[in-house]
Amino acid sequence: MGNSSVLMFQVLTLHNFTINSLMNLYDKSWNEQVVRQVFSADIAYKILHTPLISQVEEDRIVWKGERHGRYSVRSAYKLCVTKLIDSSYLWRPGYWSEIWNLKVPPKVKNLLWRMCRGCLPTRVRLLDKGVACPHYMC
Repeated sequence: MGNSSVLMFQVLTLHNFTINSLMNLYDKSWNEQVVRQVFSADIAYKILHTPLISQVEEDRIVWKGERHGRYSVRSAYKLCVTKLIDSSYLWRPGYWSEIWNLKVPPKVKNLLWRMCRGCLPTRVRLLDKGVACPHYMC
């Protein structure tokens, strides 16, 4: 067999391969012979030196973004905003929760929030953004 045939055989063999195939499940140890056959020497060394915890009876996927461990789009968005994207320039000190907890209509809360954040479309702000604003319009 040529090198490409051996590679194709390995790919087909590994198609349904699982981590369990690399372990002796009865004693929670690595099946050293299989690990050394499947992986290069340096990768096999790293795998074989990874400890297996005997107390764990079954693996499960856990999403660390939520206390209960289940994935949600909300927690993924929060993770992206807080960890992956530098949004520190957006944070302003203030009492924002007090504004949002006021007993007034939502449009009033929004107006107060915009005023405090300095993001109302005033003439000065529009000019800063490059919007031509004639005096009779603003």
